[in-house]
Amino acid sequence: MLRVNTSASFAGTDSGIFAHTATRDVVSLMYHDVIKERPEESGYLVPGSAQYKLTVEQFRAHLVAISALTAHEPLVVAGLRPSAELGTESTRGSIGPFTLTFDDGGSSAHSIIAPLLEEFGWRGHFFVATEHLGTDGFITADQAVDLHARGHVIGSHSHTHPDRFSALDPAIQVDEWRTSRLKLTELLGHEVVVASVPNGYYTPAVARAAAEAGIRLLFTSEPTSRSHQVAGCLVAGRFSIQRTTTSASVAALIGTNPIYRLKQGYAWGVKKAMKRVGGEFYLKARDSILRRTD
Repeated sequence: MLRVNTSASFAGTDSGIFAHTATRDVVSLMYHDVIKERPEESGYLVPGSAQYKLTVEQFRAHLVAISALTAHEPLVVAGLRPSAELGTESTRGSIGPFTLTFDDGGSSAHSIIAPLLEEFGWRGHFFVATEHLGTDGFITADQAVDLHARGHVIGSHSHTHPDRFSALDPAIQVDEWRTSRLKLTELLGHEVVVASVPNGYYTPAVARAAAEAGIRLLFTSEPTSRSHQVAGCLVAGRFSIQRTTTSASVAALIGTNPIYRLKQGYAWGVKKAMKRVGGEFYLKARDSILRRTD
């Protein structure tokens, strides 16, 4: 399980930060973009991408709902050394540790999301597909450096953001992770060892490739607060947030009652089975449906 010691500050070695006693699971939320009006303002423009783009008002409402549950700031993991110290209890509520993650590296990461997080004194994890740095709709290299300097975590989201990462040849998977990780490490002047899997196409082989490339913590789209080790890489799940996700649902996801998390886990299991069996046909059918819903 991805667990953190809730009674001590986090310093120490990469394996020691997730204590084995006095622990709680970590609930990680997976966001993408936040827009003012139009989907093309930030991030990818592909079938289905609009469903992951919240408005500014929606995102702020989510942050308000979370802050009403706990006085703790989100856990931030940089180089496998979380920055915050969590007490044994919150002054408002008793939810466990949680993280806020943002995939793709859309331009709203710098222009909207980070400033809103900082209004609450919070920091997040931004996962960047390095091939798209500085292209239309995505953050620039300078903006990535600025986010890092402000205390946010910049991690890898692969280099080219393949449609089906798990279907790639193992050597190509390693190259995707290594190219992205080294580019970000050189850019930030800081060893980047945190990543997230693009498009939710995860298998243990993806984690083994990440580990070979130097990734030590890999976030997936698997909706679970539990985690496990693969070849020395810690693999942690996340709960997906979409534009239809209400602030009450977000509060339920990170709350003490596990029912809402279990529901998302069940739905994901069905979807994962369809993706595995359908392969390319699944992608084509999904894209056809999503073009109409977008």
